[in-house]
Amino acid sequence: MPTQINDRLARARLLAHVTKARKGGDMSEDWDGAEYLESKEDIYLYLRACFDEAGTDSSLITLALAEIARSKGLAEISRETGIARASLNNALSGEGDPSLATIALILKSLGMQLTVKQLRP
Repeated sequence: MPTQINDRLARARLLAHVTKARKGGDMSEDWDGAEYLESKEDIYLYLRACFDEAGTDSSLITLALAEIARSKGLAEISRETGIARASLNNALSGEGDPSLATIALILKSLGMQLTVKQLRP
């Protein structure tokens, strides 16, 4: 892999780890990963790393999607998904629990989709 891709992947993994630490209360709430998501590839790598880091903790995915929404612009995602901005903001809040349909719509607005893969034994 070229160095630039390795660096971006490492940064995405670090951001995912920091997001998990922040969610767990181990970091300042002032830190915002949104400022590090500069391109579609950054968003993709970060979200993949968050899914890997989350395990069964869906609230980490919600937090990651909230950071991505801030980096891209909540109004733009609202327009692209057809979800009212207030509803989107509520779903991605710390207390929100977005439905699978909402997550799928957000991912589609980012040019992504959910997929399933078989785990190796």
